[in-house]
Amino acid sequence: MSAYSLSVSYTGLDLVNGFNWYNGSDLSNGFVSYQSREDALAKDLWSVDSSTGAVTLRVDDTNVYAADGSEGKRPSIRIESIQAVERGLIIGDFAHMPGSVCGSWPAFWMYGPDWPDNGELDIIEGANTAQVNLISAHTLEGCTLPASGDFTGTQGSTDCTSPGNNGNIGCNYVPPSTDTSSYGDSFNAIGGGIYAVEWTDDTIKVWHFPRNAIPVDIVLKVPDPSGWGEPEALFGGSTCDVDTFFNDMSIVLTMDLCGDYAGNVWGVTDTCDTSTGSDTCVEWVAGHPEALANVFWEINSIDVYTKPESASSSSAAVSSTSSAAHSTRSGLFANSSTSSGSLSTSAAAASSTPVGLTSAPISGSASLTSTAPTTSGTGVPDRDPLTVGDFVYLGCFGSSSSYPTFNEASTSNSMTVETCVSLCASNRYAGVFDTTCYCADSLDPATSALADQDQCNTPCPGNPAEYCGGLASVSTSQAANATGGASSNSSESSLISRLLRRDAPNSILLTVYGNVAAIQPVPPPAPGLGAGGEDTTTVTATNLITLTTTVTYTTVCATNPASLETRTYATIVVVEDCGCAHQTYPAVAMATVVQACAACGASGESSVTLTVPSGLVAVGAAAVTETGAAGVAAAGATATGAVVVVGGGTAAANASVPVATATGTAGTGVVVAGAPGMGKEIAGVLAAGTFVLGLALLL
Repeated sequence: MSAYSLSVSYTGLDLVNGFNWYNGSDLSNGFVSYQSREDALAKDLWSVDSSTGAVTLRVDDTNVYAADGSEGKRPSIRIESIQAVERGLIIGDFAHMPGSVCGSWPAFWMYGPDWPDNGELDIIEGANTAQVNLISAHTLEGCTLPASGDFTGTQGSTDCTSPGNNGNIGCNYVPPSTDTSSYGDSFNAIGGGIYAVEWTDDTIKVWHFPRNAIPVDIVLKVPDPSGWGEPEALFGGSTCDVDTFFNDMSIVLTMDLCGDYAGNVWGVTDTCDTSTGSDTCVEWVAGHPEALANVFWEINSIDVYTKPESASSSSAAVSSTSSAAHSTRSGLFANSSTSSGSLSTSAAAASSTPVGLTSAPISGSASLTSTAPTTSGTGVPDRDPLTVGDFVYLGCFGSSSSYPTFNEASTSNSMTVETCVSLCASNRYAGVFDTTCYCADSLDPATSALADQDQCNTPCPGNPAEYCGGLASVSTSQAANATGGASSNSSESSLISRLLRRDAPNSILLTVYGNVAAIQPVPPPAPGLGAGGEDTTTVTATNLITLTTTVTYTTVCATNPASLETRTYATIVVVEDCGCAHQTYPAVAMATVVQACAACGASGESSVTLTVPSGLVAVGAAAVTETGAAGVAAAGATATGAVVVVGGGTAAANASVPVATATGTAGTGVVVAGAPGMGKEIAGVLAAGTFVLGLALLL
């Protein structure tokens, strides 16, 4: 049974509204111009998938800039959670992360105020063409990694002091060799996955679960780390007092370019200088926007759990940190109920805040769709093997430069993925299209993984159950949009001769595998993300309203599936006080699901259609039945694979979804008003019970 309950769930517009959008200068000296939420939306740098709630964050991949910065730097995004975390369980579910692209420096991390006094934890981080993740910590002097313990990763630097005798690299781990999809292209090729952090009084542990190996308790939102096995990284214990070195950490997502990491290792631990023909990272990033098309995050959710016994104290700590450290505006207001009550953030508090943080309200008419790439389905390849010997599936690749580093190894009417990898055993990369296998030892920057893996859909001649490359769609492939030809030997492909006699050869796509250990055995250590020069950007203090919203909904009884029961769902949200006579709040959202039961319907049906809080629905999960005191999931869920999870937790709503009428004894669904906030979408259905809107001050 899980000891954790859901405290906050960020997904969809709740993620957008629950994070501050930093628009100050980059403290890590990157070639980026971080955008406010409003400016990022105007530049089409973020979008929300209306069907899944996934949020896409991307860098500008359209404009050319002067390398000296005289025309500005490349627009990008850095967001930080309004609510800080003080112990608990943080689970990030990513469908896609920035690819293994020259110039890219993405990170999913956490840090406390007054860096490095309250610590920094880098959960996902890498630079340029990295295929292996780096998990790091940065602290004041006195924290080191344990000499031994229950962890599977490999330690690098063991002194976490930053800055320290080892510079600003802190302490770090790399995943075990058995984790073949921890970062970049290899992570994206299997549809991403989950990174989970458990932060207790004694230790901080980090796990990675690829998309095809996510524990069912995480899917059902009743996580139990005791059953996950050893973590990849372990901080704390007798060599590092966690309570001393890590406190009140905000959750951060960044997409930096060049800077103190990617810029400094350019051409030193990778071949980006020779492959791009650019001596410096900035020169390349400034002048080649098309090379950054795969630099984007697609975030399914970021969930924060707390233990019941510490929920009250943790919540108070979180609220206090939020009010003092993040004086922001929160938006997406729509007509709903009104309330009063506010928290005045003092000028003194504002002066001590992390600077550059803004969160402008979204206009109700703003478009939430864009051309940002998306992934389809679960993303887990259902045909090609994830590994072949030492080689790892890296995805479906396109090229606008004729795949200059790939050389033909063989052509065979019985070609398979395994055959091609075997032919390229002495190389770093193997790429196959139809009957032809190509090998390479490096990738040029115009040859990269596509966001849509499904474009590689050509059956292998020797094994139709596998895919050997495909044909690019000129309208959807960045590679196909650019000029240039394909492999010089592409005319030998039988599929090309049948279908592409009039098409440009760059329409060839390769199914690519890579020897990750040979590409980059160990990633170089990274500098602390919280370090840097002084930023003089300021933010304006505003009044915030803290709302506690409680709704009731109907679901199948956890202990008696022949009956229905009413449960309560609550959330704490923070909104800006508009100072007007009639405060407005966003419309709530709900999900319509089918739950199996034991003849609980009005006429004895074995299933009922219910409208429940969206925060309790695990989208894309397999149909699983799990019964226990903490939660129940219904088998035979809706066509989208939604699974209803019954249990405690909080969430919030700021998107509108049509209300569906429940059948059976559930009665008619009644939607109640909510407020925007830091959690997952919440919808209330009143079959019986009341809606309570409480006010609380962040103290």
